[in-house]
Amino acid sequence: MTHGLVLPPARNAYGEQMHKAIHTIVTMLCPGVVTPQQFASCAVVAANELKEGDCEPKSVLLAAAHAAQMGLIPGKAQRLAFFIPRKLKSRKLCQLTVSYQGYITLATRNRFLRWVHADIVLQGEEFFVGVKESLPVVEHNIPPNRSLQSGEVRSRLVGAYCLYETVSGGRAHVYMPKQEIDAIGSKGGMLWK
Repeated sequence: MTHGLVLPPARNAYGEQMHKAIHTIVTMLCPGVVTPQQFASCAVVAANELKEGDCEPKSVLLAAAHAAQMGLIPGKAQRLAFFIPRKLKSRKLCQLTVSYQGYITLATRNRFLRWVHADIVLQGEEFFVGVKESLPVVEHNIPPNRSLQSGEVRSRLVGAYCLYETVSGGRAHVYMPKQEIDAIGSKGGMLWK
């Protein structure tokens, strides 16, 4: 127990360091967005999942502090943000990487977006993206037996889209074909996959 927080056990040096510093990090949390207990538990688990030697220990704490400041819980539990080891020149640093779910959370929480819907399009699915009656439209008929097995998705992927509405009432959509997704993916590494 650390300053009233019940934490999962540390499984590596990063988890131990997170145990020591978490009481300071949770003071950076956006008020009312996430509880200190929930954030602290997930931050320790995310730190435990890093491989020893993949990044400088202080950079893990910095990534956790950035997540706290944004009010995003790190790790696989909510898939909002992740601790990702990166080699930058001669240094191995842990960087906080915000997922698309995290960006949607930030946009809706900050009252910019009213709602967001994103999905992928697979071969054989009826799909239209365009404008009808001066409004952006996405029509996507998803079959009830749609399979999202990762191997099948990669081989059948046609594209992905996002449809959203702003709080002020503006609507828009973005569509990205498979070629653009693959081009970004070649630069994004394992996280993109």
